[in-house]
Amino acid sequence: GIVYIKTFGCQMNFHDSDILRELLIQSGYMIAGKPDDAGTIIFNTCTVRDHADSKFYSELGRYSKSNKKVIVAGCLSQIAGRSLIKRAPFVHAVVGPQYLYEIPHIITGGSVVLTDDNPEFYIHSRPEIKKLSASVDIMYGCSRFCSYCIVPYTRGREISRRPDDIYDEVCRAAENGAREITLLGQNVNAYSYEDIDFAALLRKVAAISGISRIKFMSPNPASMTDRQIREISYIPKCVPHIHLPLQSGSDRILKLMKRGYNSSGYMKKVEKIEKYIKDAILTTDIIVGFPTETEQDFEQTLKIVGDVGFFNSFMFCYSKRSGTQAGAMEGQVSMVVSKERLGRLIEYQQNITVKKLERYKGSIMSIFVDKQKESGFAGRTRQDIVINVKSGSAVLGKFVPVEVCGISKHTLKGKELA
Repeated sequence: GIVYIKTFGCQMNFHDSDILRELLIQSGYMIAGKPDDAGTIIFNTCTVRDHADSKFYSELGRYSKSNKKVIVAGCLSQIAGRSLIKRAPFVHAVVGPQYLYEIPHIITGGSVVLTDDNPEFYIHSRPEIKKLSASVDIMYGCSRFCSYCIVPYTRGREISRRPDDIYDEVCRAAENGAREITLLGQNVNAYSYEDIDFAALLRKVAAISGISRIKFMSPNPASMTDRQIREISYIPKCVPHIHLPLQSGSDRILKLMKRGYNSSGYMKKVEKIEKYIKDAILTTDIIVGFPTETEQDFEQTLKIVGDVGFFNSFMFCYSKRSGTQAGAMEGQVSMVVSKERLGRLIEYQQNITVKKLERYKGSIMSIFVDKQKESGFAGRTRQDIVINVKSGSAVLGKFVPVEVCGISKHTLKGKELA
């Protein structure tokens, strides 16, 4: 059969889809590049915001009268369960994240809803994925229960994978050509398995031959320890780009969000990172318009953005999520106010980003080549800044020197050295 996979949401979801794609190929299925060519459509869904739900249901509706077999997987499935079948009776199966490995069998089986806890999921052997830049999930779920977040209810509590399984998977990835590894987890730096914590796991992965670069997504400031920061500084393979979600600069809002840190605690983490990790750059996530946020709260966020000088920020208006504590809070901020604040924040951040990029003009930088184009190539600096080179050619996975000759919105322009 021929299958089309449509993925919504975060990096974890896209990684799950990569695994699913390999499982289907191993089971004899072909993967279609567009839905019209497939007999089975699999939606790997996100439910982090109500908007994500609406987007998915809109797309799902297109298949209400088709003869295609539709399977809904991922986080929304976990929350919706049987109610999804009632809403869309044409759906063949509803499959939560912990039943990813069952999907190849489900396609040919009867209609099912699988959303119960599945302990076997955590010990499944991962299929080999041949990528220059490979992702490896080191843990699942989250036990933080931030007031705006649905993840603990969709992916469950934190469970760390066995370090030997992670090590073996990274080794296989390296043997299959991976030169860069991204360690994934909803709260990745909370990893802990017996006597192996996140810092020890980084050391273990760094010892693997063939891997040149190690990245991780996404850490929580509340779980970031001095030991982790020092370990990152000791390992040359660790990319000195730390994505440290702030969410808000207001202590009052951070408390309502149940983030587990305040603004001064966050700034102390930043100071330690800048002290120990040479040439570190910081990026972040920020939610604007959280319930009861005032102009003063928002200005405190602007202040931290300026004080830290983030290289870039992923900025969003708060989106009410049913089933979360924040979704039931009084004092919901109007979208008009949220969008106005978001506009100011984006402009402020863009000005900071441009100033930081400007400093690299004229520099000679070594880049890890990860993309070839019809004309030229692209790569990433040691700090993971993208440099696009318009002409010339370079071998994927190699490090080449380029001269920075210009800037774009979030990236640099370079030229190949003769």
